[in-house]
Amino acid sequence: STHSLHRRQRQMCIRDSGYTVGFWHEGLITSSVMGVVDYNHNAFEVLGATGYGDLGFGVSAESPYQSFEALLDAARENPNEIKAAVNIGLPVHFVPLIVQDKAEVEFRHVQVGGGAKRFPSVVAMHTDFAIFGALEFIKWADADLEPIVMFSEERLEQLPDVPTAKEHGIDVVARANRIWLAPKGTPPEVVEHLTTALRTAMADPAVSGQLSELGMVPAFVEPEAIKAELDWWLETTEPLVADARALQQ
Repeated sequence: STHSLHRRQRQMCIRDSGYTVGFWHEGLITSSVMGVVDYNHNAFEVLGATGYGDLGFGVSAESPYQSFEALLDAARENPNEIKAAVNIGLPVHFVPLIVQDKAEVEFRHVQVGGGAKRFPSVVAMHTDFAIFGALEFIKWADADLEPIVMFSEERLEQLPDVPTAKEHGIDVVARANRIWLAPKGTPPEVVEHLTTALRTAMADPAVSGQLSELGMVPAFVEPEAIKAELDWWLETTEPLVADARALQQ
C-alpha cells in the first residue's frame, strides 16, 4: 500500500562516502514542538524534497457538512462538538489546529490514528472530518469519502471542483513533503553532490511517473524552499502546543 511504501522509505537510508542520509516529513517539526524529541530541522543539513502530497479535509458522503463553509459554520454554532479524527501530535492533528486558530472556531479532536483508521471513522460518521491526501480522495471516491477543501495554493487538476482554504479566506497552505536530510556539518561539497543527485533523479520521467501514480506532485523542492516551509511549521505550531497537549491529558 502507499502507507507501507512511505514507511519503508522513511526507514531507508543510503550511504555516500560514509555519510548517512535520512528521509522524513513535517513530523520532524511536530515531534519537536510536542517535546517527543529535542531537535528539529535545524539539527540537519536539508537536501531538498523529492515530491509532495497535497492535503485536504474529507467528510462522509452522508455528512451534513458537504462544504468547508458548512463545516466551519457548524463549528461556530457548536463549539467543541464537530469531531476531527486525528493522530495526536502529528501533522494530521496540527493542520486542524491551525485551521481552527485561523478560522476562530473550536473543533473536538478525537484520537483515531493513521489514515487507514481515520478513513472508516469518517465514512461511518463516528467522527465528522479528517485530513487526507489527494491520492486518498481519488482512491476512496467510490467509498463515500468526499473532499471539501484542499490546503494547496491552487485547485488541483485531479480535484477541480474542490476549493482551496485560501478561497474561503483561510490562509493555510500545508502539504506532506518527502524531505531528505544529512547530518549537521556534512561537508558542503557532499551536500551539493547529494542534492544534485536528488534533483537529477526527479528529472527522470520514469521517477516522476511513478510518483504521480502514488498521488504525489513529482517536483524537486529546493533546500531553501523546504527550510522556509519547515520554519513556517515551527513558527505556526509552537503557539498551539498547549492545545495539543491538553488532548493527551
